[in-house]
Amino acid sequence: MDNQKHQNTFKEVFSDIEVNRAIRILGYLEKSLSLEDELVLYVAGSTYRKKDDIDNIKNQCSVEIIKNKSTRTGVKKILPFPMPTSFVIKILDPTSLNKIFKLLDDHLLIEFFIFNKKTENNFLLEMKDTNSYSKVRSVKEDSQYLIYGIDLDNQESTTGIMELISYGVNTPKELTSFL
Repeated sequence: MDNQKHQNTFKEVFSDIEVNRAIRILGYLEKSLSLEDELVLYVAGSTYRKKDDIDNIKNQCSVEIIKNKSTRTGVKKILPFPMPTSFVIKILDPTSLNKIFKLLDDHLLIEFFIFNKKTENNFLLEMKDTNSYSKVRSVKEDSQYLIYGIDLDNQESTTGIMELISYGVNTPKELTSFL
């Protein structure tokens, strides 16, 4: 699988950005993306928003909440400081990307995954037990995948915001031309 992953990955870049770039890219994706082409769209990450805030997104956007879980486990349950909530959401309407981004924004680490439906079951199995979404390998089995990630609380970035762009060798140009 690792050889296939490397064969399918065309580009993977991390860079410092301003938040307006992320909003602009999500706007381009909203206009360019069609889920009718055997594609699925997921968003995953962590935020300091409450679990109820994440659940309420389904009342404002066309989504399915797949995972909404506190990262407060084990000994972390007794520590008196805030812990992020981990989430995985299937987006049914790509025109709501910016709205979802804004609803989740609170020291947010978020990744948007676009890939072929054939890979969906493997993706969901991987997402079930992880909070480290950037290491998800199943998506990269699809040569047309796109991952767009935004870390709004990055200590290593000069702007405090880090962007991840990763896409496959056959990802349609209309999804990558503005990256």
